[in-house]
Amino acid sequence: MAEQIGDLAVKARIALCDPDCAHAMERDTLEQLDGTLAGRIRNALTMLGRVRGVPGVEIGLHQVHLYNSIYRFDDRMIVTPYLYRARGFEHPALHLRRLSPFGMFERYAAQFEDVWATVRPVAL
Repeated sequence: MAEQIGDLAVKARIALCDPDCAHAMERDTLEQLDGTLAGRIRNALTMLGRVRGVPGVEIGLHQVHLYNSIYRFDDRMIVTPYLYRARGFEHPALHLRRLSPFGMFERYAAQFEDVWATVRPVAL
Protein backbone atom coordinates (compact mmCIF):
# COMPACT_ATOMS: atom_id res chain seq x y z
CA MET A 1 0.00 0.00 0.00
CA ALA A 2 1.29 3.46 -0.83
CA GLU A 3 1.12 6.67 1.20
CA GLN A 4 -1.45 9.13 -0.18
CA ILE A 5 -0.18 12.71 -0.43
CA GLY A 6 -2.78 14.87 -2.13
CA ASP A 7 -3.55 12.92 -5.29
CA LEU A 8 -0.10 11.30 -5.32
CA ALA A 9 0.57 7.83 -3.98
CA VAL A 10 4.08 7.47 -2.61
CA LYS A 11 5.88 4.14 -2.51
CA ALA A 12 9.52 3.79 -1.53
CA ARG A 13 11.56 0.61 -1.40
CA ILE A 14 15.12 0.93 -0.15
CA ALA A 15 17.49 -2.04 -0.37
CA LEU A 16 20.85 -1.55 1.34
CA CYS A 17 23.74 -3.96 1.54
CA ASP A 18 23.84 -5.87 4.82
CA PRO A 19 26.73 -4.17 6.65
CA ASP A 20 27.83 -7.51 8.14
CA CYS A 21 28.05 -9.46 4.87
CA ALA A 22 31.23 -10.31 3.01
CA HIS A 23 30.27 -8.16 0.01
CA ALA A 24 30.19 -5.02 2.15
CA MET A 25 33.68 -5.78 3.42
CA GLU A 26 34.90 -6.48 -0.12
CA ARG A 27 33.41 -3.20 -1.43
CA ASP A 28 35.04 -1.37 1.50
CA THR A 29 38.42 -2.78 0.48
CA LEU A 30 37.93 -2.07 -3.25
CA GLU A 31 36.97 1.55 -2.58
CA GLN A 32 39.79 1.92 -0.01
CA LEU A 33 37.37 3.11 2.68
CA ASP A 34 39.49 1.87 5.60
CA GLY A 35 36.72 -0.14 7.23
CA THR A 36 34.11 2.65 7.22
CA LEU A 37 31.50 1.26 4.82
CA ALA A 38 29.66 -0.88 7.38
CA GLY A 39 29.37 2.16 9.66
CA ARG A 40 28.06 4.27 6.78
CA ILE A 41 25.37 1.70 6.06
CA ARG A 42 24.40 1.58 9.74
CA ASN A 43 24.27 5.38 9.80
CA ALA A 44 21.96 5.35 6.76
CA LEU A 45 19.70 2.89 8.59
CA THR A 46 19.65 5.18 11.63
CA MET A 47 18.70 8.16 9.47
CA LEU A 48 16.00 6.08 7.75
CA GLY A 49 14.49 5.47 11.20
CA ARG A 50 12.73 8.78 10.65
CA VAL A 51 10.39 7.11 8.17
CA ARG A 52 9.52 4.24 10.51
CA GLY A 53 5.83 3.48 10.25
CA VAL A 54 5.25 5.61 7.16
CA PRO A 55 2.84 3.68 4.95
CA GLY A 56 4.37 2.76 1.60
CA VAL A 57 7.98 2.79 2.82
CA GLU A 58 9.85 -0.53 2.95
CA ILE A 59 13.51 -0.99 3.88
CA GLY A 60 15.51 -4.19 3.58
CA LEU A 61 19.05 -5.53 3.64
CA HIS A 62 20.50 -7.73 0.90
CA GLN A 63 23.66 -9.78 0.55
CA VAL A 64 23.95 -9.58 -3.23
CA HIS A 65 27.25 -8.55 -4.80
CA LEU A 66 26.28 -5.46 -6.81
CA TYR A 67 28.08 -3.49 -9.45
CA ASN A 68 25.82 -0.41 -9.41
CA SER A 69 23.33 1.59 -7.40
CA ILE A 70 19.83 2.23 -8.72
CA TYR A 71 17.60 5.18 -7.83
CA ARG A 72 14.25 4.83 -9.57
CA PHE A 73 11.50 7.40 -9.91
CA ASP A 74 8.56 5.97 -11.86
CA ASP A 75 9.72 5.92 -15.52
CA ARG A 76 13.13 7.48 -14.83
CA MET A 77 16.14 6.27 -12.91
CA ILE A 78 19.69 7.16 -12.07
CA VAL A 79 22.16 4.27 -12.21
CA THR A 80 25.67 4.63 -10.86
CA PRO A 81 27.88 1.83 -12.21
CA TYR A 82 30.83 1.07 -9.94
CA LEU A 83 34.31 1.66 -11.28
CA TYR A 84 37.18 -0.45 -10.01
CA ARG A 85 38.98 1.14 -7.05
CA ALA A 86 36.85 4.29 -7.27
CA ARG A 87 34.94 5.75 -4.33
CA GLY A 88 31.20 6.33 -4.54
CA PHE A 89 31.37 10.00 -5.49
CA GLU A 90 33.72 9.12 -8.37
CA HIS A 91 31.26 6.77 -10.08
CA PRO A 92 29.41 8.14 -13.12
CA ALA A 93 25.66 8.72 -12.95
CA LEU A 94 23.53 7.56 -15.87
CA HIS A 95 20.08 9.12 -16.28
CA LEU A 96 17.79 6.54 -17.87
CA ARG A 97 14.22 6.84 -19.11
CA ARG A 98 11.79 4.04 -19.91
CA LEU A 99 11.47 4.16 -23.69
CA SER A 100 10.52 0.57 -24.45
CA PRO A 101 9.90 -2.70 -22.65
CA PHE A 102 13.29 -4.03 -23.85
CA GLY A 103 15.84 -1.29 -23.13
CA MET A 104 18.43 -0.58 -20.47
CA PHE A 105 15.80 0.88 -18.14
CA GLU A 106 13.93 -2.41 -18.04
CA ARG A 107 17.13 -4.40 -17.43
CA TYR A 108 18.04 -2.29 -14.39
CA ALA A 109 14.43 -2.30 -13.16
CA ALA A 110 14.43 -6.11 -13.37
CA GLN A 111 17.74 -6.24 -11.50
CA PHE A 112 16.28 -4.19 -8.68
CA GLU A 113 13.27 -6.52 -8.46
CA ASP A 114 15.60 -9.55 -8.37
CA VAL A 115 17.63 -8.00 -5.54
CA TRP A 116 14.48 -6.88 -3.72
CA ALA A 117 13.27 -10.49 -3.74
CA THR A 118 16.30 -11.36 -1.54
CA VAL A 119 16.02 -8.60 1.09
CA ARG A 120 15.50 -9.21 4.75
CA PRO A 121 13.06 -6.55 5.99
CA VAL A 122 14.48 -4.11 8.51
CA ALA A 123 12.40 -3.02 11.48
CA LEU A 124 13.70 0.43 12.30
